[in-house]
Amino acid sequence: MIQPIDVPSASTCGRLLVLDDDADVGAIIAYIAEQIGIAVETVQTNAAFETALNSAGADVVILDLLMPDCDGIEVLHRLNARNCRAGIILSSGVGSRVLEAAGRTALELGLDLLGTLPKPFSPRALRSMLQDAFTRLRVDSATATRRTNAGHITLVDVEAGLLTRQFEVHYQPKIHCVSGQLTGFEALVRWRHPTLGLVSPDLFLPLIEANALVDRLTDQILDQALHWFAGLGARPALCLAINLSPRSLSNIALADEIEAKCLANGVDPASITLEITEASAMDDPIAGLALTTRFCMKAFKLSIDDFGVGYSSLAQLARLPFAELKVDRQFVRDLPASPDSRAIVEAIVLMSHRLGLSVTAEGVESLETLKYLSAIGCDNAQGYAIASPMDASSALTWMDNYRPPRLTA
Repeated sequence: MIQPIDVPSASTCGRLLVLDDDADVGAIIAYIAEQIGIAVETVQTNAAFETALNSAGADVVILDLLMPDCDGIEVLHRLNARNCRAGIILSSGVGSRVLEAAGRTALELGLDLLGTLPKPFSPRALRSMLQDAFTRLRVDSATATRRTNAGHITLVDVEAGLLTRQFEVHYQPKIHCVSGQLTGFEALVRWRHPTLGLVSPDLFLPLIEANALVDRLTDQILDQALHWFAGLGARPALCLAINLSPRSLSNIALADEIEAKCLANGVDPASITLEITEASAMDDPIAGLALTTRFCMKAFKLSIDDFGVGYSSLAQLARLPFAELKVDRQFVRDLPASPDSRAIVEAIVLMSHRLGLSVTAEGVESLETLKYLSAIGCDNAQGYAIASPMDASSALTWMDNYRPPRLTA
């Protein structure tokens, strides 16, 4: 018997649509969802599912992969065709590898996969997943409104932002996976727009890169980040990671320019890590090799970002003088539930250490993931489980109050 669940609010906080041919499973899901204030409709056939979507829509969909009249993969393709923006939870008893493959299919189709729910599932696991899903739904709704408004950003807006230095650097901490000690920060650009508020880079970087404004933005990021980093003064030795745009990698003089800014701020180049995405390093192999070699000659460290999502990862490690490898967040996100992701990350850590590279896992969203990374010997981690990106002042306050979590038994 399912025990009653504490109800946080009498009002509903969203709409859930369940497609499962087992009416008993649908009833259990509906009971748990309604107890936490979610409006639910359960259907047993694909036709009824289509009708429900057309009539009332859904904020979140729970989809059983094994349906007698239409399997879940076909349903995912139809959701993609209708440009569905609902969060998707895939549920089935087909086995973890098949369920994970279906999840990757959903992601490749551009659907908003919230997670997978193996059958049989516990009421507690379902409740937790639904609470997380609808909490994120409220956050994403506000983000979507900003994105809609940001769709009207023009080149004139961007140039005005650069001219008046509206772009600012936020800092996300990196910690050592075993000791939990702070090891550094990654500098991340944000746009403090006068009317839209804080705008994320995916909404303005394409416009900047398409209009040859990258160098101006990079110049401002370096000035802010190096000045802030120099201000840390006598604090324990830390590193600062700065991302380089693919558009900058053809500029052979960039190594001299960054070195000069470091010297002007009293920053040791050896404490700076320059992050280069795996894909961008291949755009111009000759220029990329020349520039990365010059960086290393000036004592900068190089990090290969988003490792594992490109097609030439191993070739990159052999060609270019990287010191660090960052495991892409898509593997890190699935670590608690995915044996495949765990095997991949363990192999990456082992290979990197044999090559003399340190490993950073990005996108760490739970203490469970952090403890697992500690257990397999991953060097560093960053993500929301540690701290979200913060403005300069907030990052200093966070650093003063930070206490390392206990990551080992």
